[in-house]
Amino acid sequence: MNIEIKQHKQKKWLDAISLTYSSRMGFHGITTRYQFTVCKQYFTGVRVLDLGCADGESTAILANYFKHVVAIDGSHVALERLKKYVRDPNIRIINGLFEQVSLDDQFDTIFVGHTLEHVEHPVVILNKYAKNLAPHGRMIITVPNALSIHRLAAVSMGILKSPYEVTKQDISLGHRRVYDRTILHHDIKRAGLHVYADDGYWLKPLSNAQIAHQWSAKQLRVFMELGRNFLNNCAELVVVCTK
Repeated sequence: MNIEIKQHKQKKWLDAISLTYSSRMGFHGITTRYQFTVCKQYFTGVRVLDLGCADGESTAILANYFKHVVAIDGSHVALERLKKYVRDPNIRIINGLFEQVSLDDQFDTIFVGHTLEHVEHPVVILNKYAKNLAPHGRMIITVPNALSIHRLAAVSMGILKSPYEVTKQDISLGHRRVYDRTILHHDIKRAGLHVYADDGYWLKPLSNAQIAHQWSAKQLRVFMELGRNFLNNCAELVVVCTK
């Protein structure tokens, strides 16, 4: 397939996902915001790249900590919403596939929030943007964990054949794969990066739908925090990398 046709189809696919997904609204908004209670301790410097910004919740938060923000996403639909939500002269917004975009800038922090599970070639993307990481900078990666308690329970109940199975819900969100910490570390090393710190959040025993309908805000906060004590089986992995 011609590469331009393939990229056009990829953008259309991302736009279709963005019509029903928001990083700011509902349950996804809660989890998007919570990750920064963990990730902010690893921030460094004044320049940040938000790789996979969606409709801007992460970008808005990062703008509170950094003087200069560059936000990239492949979905025109998502970025139009971001522009209405975030109005800051220090934010540069780029619409393009990660494979297409070329940056000369160096960043102190690169935030790769729930992005690697979406891309076709994650090692290629990591290796490409590692070149934009300042010599003493940090790349912060977050991804869903295949070995989360709720996925292991689903296997025991016969709902999933394997914790690594890509579910209908995963597909609706544009996920191509589910990581565990070992697989993520392997991709990071293949990209020529080094693991600086391991972290995580959310001890998740049930599905999003069950939690959203049954849990109080306090319950959700407590289980988000508990995840940091169970790094292998928390729902969301955080790995911080350096050159």
